[in-house]
Amino acid sequence: MAQNVFIIHGEGYTAGVISALRRKGIEVPVATTRGAGSREAFDRELRTGAVHLFSTEARFGLSTPAVDKIFRPATRRDIEALAPSADATLQMLDRMNLEGLSVAELRSLYLRLIGIWRSLIDVYQPDAIIINSVPQFGFDNVAYQLAKLDGRQTLLFRHTYIEDRVMVSRGIEHVTGPSPEEVAAAEPSVPVDFDSPTNEHFNQSLMDLSIIRKKLSRRGVLRTLTGLRQIQRLEPTPWFLNSPTPRIAWVRWQNFKGRLLCRQCLERYDAISQLPDFDAPYVYFPLHTEPEEGTMPLGGTFADSLHVIETVSAALPTGWKLYVKEHPNQFNRKFLMSKGRSLSFYDSLAKIPRVVPIKIEVRGDALIAKARAVATITGTSGWQALQRGISPLVFGYAWYLRAPGVIRVDGVESCASALDRISKGEVAVDVDLVGRYLRLMRDRYTVPMIYAQEFVDLTQIKIGDHDETFAAAVKTSLDAAGGGAVG
Repeated sequence: MAQNVFIIHGEGYTAGVISALRRKGIEVPVATTRGAGSREAFDRELRTGAVHLFSTEARFGLSTPAVDKIFRPATRRDIEALAPSADATLQMLDRMNLEGLSVAELRSLYLRLIGIWRSLIDVYQPDAIIINSVPQFGFDNVAYQLAKLDGRQTLLFRHTYIEDRVMVSRGIEHVTGPSPEEVAAAEPSVPVDFDSPTNEHFNQSLMDLSIIRKKLSRRGVLRTLTGLRQIQRLEPTPWFLNSPTPRIAWVRWQNFKGRLLCRQCLERYDAISQLPDFDAPYVYFPLHTEPEEGTMPLGGTFADSLHVIETVSAALPTGWKLYVKEHPNQFNRKFLMSKGRSLSFYDSLAKIPRVVPIKIEVRGDALIAKARAVATITGTSGWQALQRGISPLVFGYAWYLRAPGVIRVDGVESCASALDRISKGEVAVDVDLVGRYLRLMRDRYTVPMIYAQEFVDLTQIKIGDHDETFAAAVKTSLDAAGGGAVG
């Protein structure tokens, strides 16, 4: 029987998966692409005008004459069924809302997206919707939620901190991994290689504080407005802008506003932060870069950082502090800074009882090493804590959620109970078991793939091998109806 899937978030380097899927008897009647050159790369692979191919530039660009011919407005059934996820979808849509659309305008866009995706699904009847990450921009979440409503398969390719490995999940809440019994039965894992050079290289390139502070100097902020060309149009453009070819003056103005806010927020954070007392008992909570998939949607009901900080603060044992440190990359956001932070965010942070904002120059690994526990929504800090034998309290759907030593918390009560046990020495992390878990994840529960365009030049994986692995994972999922480990 012929099979077909929708692909969302196809980047240029992934275009070869179209041919790889076709060799396995799987067609792609609908795809969305992102990033400069991605649509052209997919066009070359598809070699047909019958396929609906959308670039997500220009406010998601899902409306075309071909779509208009099949478009039907959203039905009451779909609107009501998707109501539980509507708030999250609207927040995702607002991430790209650089033109300042009102809530009413965003909701109108949301309703049209329901109609567009329902029309496409009804016409092409996909066996699965494949998302090359997780739904996080609004338009993708609508497709994902409709697929779930229909009982169709969804397949997400999630980033992990395991070198050159991607997790294949059936949904946002689905985290693959070995059982405790499987981990216990595995061979001892000494010595353990936790290193991930690709991830470390990419992350360090984003966190050079000397470069960040130079960009946010008065001169650095003003430089965003300089240049002789103003009227010409810019092409290609950052993928999240509303216009596919904005005028240079508009882009420079957006850059100026974003960098100015970054500067103001960094000044505010510098003013409220202090050096840590490593001898005091504390829980460490490193802030996520936002907006980002690690909080929305993978944080679930705990996608709001201030809410999580307030929850941990209320659960602290007597005499303990909560050390909170901002992520350096937050001040690289430019366009998206206003969607993740504000001056009021830092003012609110400073007012939460027993919370101590820590100077951004203090190394995160030093804070982890001396912490009684690490709290996170889904961050890599939880994985780093496990490697040091320190318990991570995880609120969201982190990729390492099933690792031995992780404590899943969902409110003040569960957090307080976990911290009380930690304070009494009743909780211990066995690093050997963590190493066994890591090896099992590499061997059975993740696949060798390139996660995103930014990693292409860093990875050892060849593009052709990536394409074949991608297609094989899709075929396995379709054939097995989502059962068992993908490997």
